[in-house]
Amino acid sequence: APEGPPVVAGIPARTAEARLVLHHAQESRSIRSLIALGSAFVYKLAPSNANQLTERSALDLDPDVAPELRSWIDSDMLFNAELASARLRVLLLRLPTVVASGGFVYLHPGLEGTAGLRVRPAGFDPLCSVISDKDVARAVRTALHTDMTGVFNVAAREVLPLSVLGRWTRRPCIPVPGPLLAIASGAAAQFGGERLRGRLEGAYLRYGMSLDTRRAAEALGFTPRYRVGVARAGDGVMRIEAVAV
Repeated sequence: APEGPPVVAGIPARTAEARLVLHHAQESRSIRSLIALGSAFVYKLAPSNANQLTERSALDLDPDVAPELRSWIDSDMLFNAELASARLRVLLLRLPTVVASGGFVYLHPGLEGTAGLRVRPAGFDPLCSVISDKDVARAVRTALHTDMTGVFNVAAREVLPLSVLGRWTRRPCIPVPGPLLAIASGAAAQFGGERLRGRLEGAYLRYGMSLDTRRAAEALGFTPRYRVGVARAGDGVMRIEAVAV
């Protein structure tokens, strides 16, 4: 995710940067391949904890989707539109929540940012697909050394409940009754807090996901080498860790 203002001239910074990178790659005479990292949260989640998503699963094109997710979806569609290019090879890796040693977490819309309390709707504890940052690096290296093009899901074999993922990354997710969240979300929207609104009512706070990664295994030869789980760090504190298996 880019640092700096989330919106520039009415366009989310992530979308603007995706357009810029794609434009330079198209215009360059020396660039032949573009490996892009996308988000698995672009998928539309059905009311279930059993959403196993393939690369053909529908994207969440709801006009009310939070701006943070909209920027991921728009960027994803930009790269998808370039897949048929005869000159530029585009390979898009869709990533779930990325976990790094020490309890750091990236790309989950509800958990990004500094440690601290989060909320989730009472009665929901969605399953979260995860991947180690080390496996992300391995997936990129694998993509660089193949002539394949297209979209690929990459993920670890594990899925973790949001409550566990939040607690062990020092971002505990407190259950809050749905009506109270709706009131808070409405107030955020009224006062221009669109990013906050998205973090209060996103489908990812209610419905779980796992990713079908068979295409990456069969076409790219990529399989995860790191298991994501809870372990005791050197300072004795229990945290999410990625361990080679």
